[in-house]
Amino acid sequence: MKNIKINNEKPVFDLLDSLDIEYRLLRHDPVFTADDAASVLAPDELGLKTLILRNRAGDAFFVVALPDNERADIKSLEKITNTDKLIFATEDNLREYFAIAAGSVSPFVCLSADNAPGYKLLISKKILNAQQIAVHPNNNVFTVILSQGNFLSVLDVICEDYIVF
Repeated sequence: MKNIKINNEKPVFDLLDSLDIEYRLLRHDPVFTADDAASVLAPDELGLKTLILRNRAGDAFFVVALPDNERADIKSLEKITNTDKLIFATEDNLREYFAIAAGSVSPFVCLSADNAPGYKLLISKKILNAQQIAVHPNNNVFTVILSQGNFLSVLDVICEDYIVF
């Protein structure tokens, strides 16, 4: 396996700064669950849960972002992606293809997904309806709070296209 720096928030901050994106940064103890994340957020800030799923063959990956209080409906995601069986990416997949560790995954992994075969970002429409979006910058000791417009601006830069579900 390659020697990859994981949980590297610097490219995210560099991107936000280069785009002149306004954000609020929170530094906190590592958060691993929706309850942990909710404890650091204001009531009007929507925290994200981001999963990386793959097809059985391992030649297509799906970065799935949804509100942190929602469960992923795998059957619906299989229909949306036209995939017969979605499974969670392994720790090795996360490190090799996305340069990330479990617990720190966010839509920002698209910045480091050049090695990921056939990856696609899927994002819940509920996220796009939120006014304030809270997301890890690829390290779960930080949370970045972005306005909806700024979040969409970043998505447009880091993803050629994404699927809203």
